[in-house]
Amino acid sequence: MQRGQSERIVRFIGSLLPLYDMEYGVEACRARQLATGITLDVVDESSADEERGLIQLRHPAAAESWTVEGRMLATEALRDYVDLQGFGLPEKARRREFQRMCEHFSFKTGAYTYMEWEDDQSEAWALAGRVLRALGKEAAMSSFKALIGVP
Repeated sequence: MQRGQSERIVRFIGSLLPLYDMEYGVEACRARQLATGITLDVVDESSADEERGLIQLRHPAAAESWTVEGRMLATEALRDYVDLQGFGLPEKARRREFQRMCEHFSFKTGAYTYMEWEDDQSEAWALAGRVLRALGKEAAMSSFKALIGVP
């Protein structure tokens, strides 16, 4: 029997140790966020026209549950996972790893994550700081004054 997209997403997120883990001993596929105890359960979408990869979230202290798109939850889970695993790495390296993990998620689940493609401006600011230090205080102040129109 082929697994549905919801189950593939729950299993993928459940493999992101040490943030999530699969919960065994239950009748259905279930992952748990280890920090909060929130469970991620598969939603049966067999009667739907199109699989959306829905996941049911349940907090252990709450009686209610929430249904979300699994790919939205997976994006945040992957970002947290890459931030944890890439602690101390440069921003570019963490972004490359995030992109790689998003591609791996798509390969494994058939769903796509929401990725940010904005350019990292931190390198531009670092370069600007080096240029200002190289020019010296007086040259930097005269350039800044000229920029804002002060004589």
